[in-house]
Amino acid sequence: MIPLPEIYLTATGNDNANFSLVFNKWVNFYLNTEKSTSNIKINAHWYKQDEILFEIEKRRERNKHKLTHWAQANNRDAFESWLNNKSQELEKTDINSILSVFDRITDVQNFPSLIAELGEKKIEEFIRLKEVFEKQRAKLALSVTLKKKRDEFVLSMLRKKGFFVTLLVCKVSDALVCGIGDEHPLENSLRFDHCTGLPYIPSSSIKGVAKFAAEFDEKTDERIKDKETEIFGTQDQVGKVQFWDGFPVGVPALKIDITNNHFQDYYSDIKGQTAPSDDMNPNPVPFIVVDSDSEFYFPVVAPDQDTLQQAVKFLKEALEEWGIGAKSSVGYGMFYGFREETIVPPPPKPQEFSPRDKAFENLKKIVNPENFVSFLLTLKEEDEDWLKAQNLFHINNFNIGFADKFLEAETLPLKLKKIFAQQFISKIDVKKAEKRAEKGDKKDLERLEKLRKINND
Repeated sequence: MIPLPEIYLTATGNDNANFSLVFNKWVNFYLNTEKSTSNIKINAHWYKQDEILFEIEKRRERNKHKLTHWAQANNRDAFESWLNNKSQELEKTDINSILSVFDRITDVQNFPSLIAELGEKKIEEFIRLKEVFEKQRAKLALSVTLKKKRDEFVLSMLRKKGFFVTLLVCKVSDALVCGIGDEHPLENSLRFDHCTGLPYIPSSSIKGVAKFAAEFDEKTDERIKDKETEIFGTQDQVGKVQFWDGFPVGVPALKIDITNNHFQDYYSDIKGQTAPSDDMNPNPVPFIVVDSDSEFYFPVVAPDQDTLQQAVKFLKEALEEWGIGAKSSVGYGMFYGFREETIVPPPPKPQEFSPRDKAFENLKKIVNPENFVSFLLTLKEEDEDWLKAQNLFHINNFNIGFADKFLEAETLPLKLKKIFAQQFISKIDVKKAEKRAEKGDKKDLERLEKLRKINND
């Protein structure tokens, strides 16, 4: 969009500069408001995918220089001929409407009314964009939730790695506008995140205002540059603190605001012969802002707690006293109601059991020969030290009878067999086993003999 300086708003002559600026603006607004698209497709990039805005940008980039070149000559026949040669790019209705704009602008007397209509149409278009945003509120609410969860997860992982982190949460005091100077078909823009479709505050702006607050000396009303280099860094040194993008906690409300120049004739009079008076026509310039009480969060990361607290202190001071974004000198971008949300490290991952540990846990839960055999099959030679630290007879219902299954295990390494043999031998009462053998029950003595043989190998 070609900017229109205030000095040209009260044109008294049809010079080429005035003509080309107003002409380009009117062509853009025709394509925007008159030739609208009935079905607007909106997704996460709603503000970029809006077909009406996209069409303006596409046509403007393709034709703005050529349109201006032909229009400046004020030669209607030559201009109409050139437009007709562009019939593949411009429809007949476009050509007729652009010629109509040409005729209106070439009449010098139309300039004041044209400027007034431009302001009205711009306000209408901003209202339409605000309504489109409101229609996407349910989808944007999901984007808000997912974005905040993602940031909290990354911060928790950094906390786990030893960093100190916090979320500074606060509310917009009156209004917030960031990116008002970004290129936009309507000249005055509002910065939206291209991944979520949400208005946001870039980290570079956040770090900038925090740095200014840190360097400003209230006693001298002067800025002491490079005062907190450990936090913010310099051209040759990386700062220790990370300031992330600021995002809304919920879907924020948008509203239409205006800047109104009441004395444009006075300000545009180069010769200085016009005095300001209340009968001058005002020049309202509309733009979209984030409304008051919209809540934002600001992640901050530092290597230690002291540095983090100092950085948060500077950020609070900047947001509360200086503001952030455009028009902060007149009260925009101020915040209030500060609070910090604690970020805790993520819970430890559930312990992953090895096949040996799983089998041992199963044996402790259900003590039977099948689980004991499964446990034996998982053991390897490197499990020697672990097995020595275990006492199978501490398991409820585990008894000497399991020795039979042990003696059948042929694949068990000899070192492990000896450990098992020693535990089973320690639980056999030899005198009682001999008495039972005298009565014909020789099981324990036979087990003892086999176990001693393994232990002595």
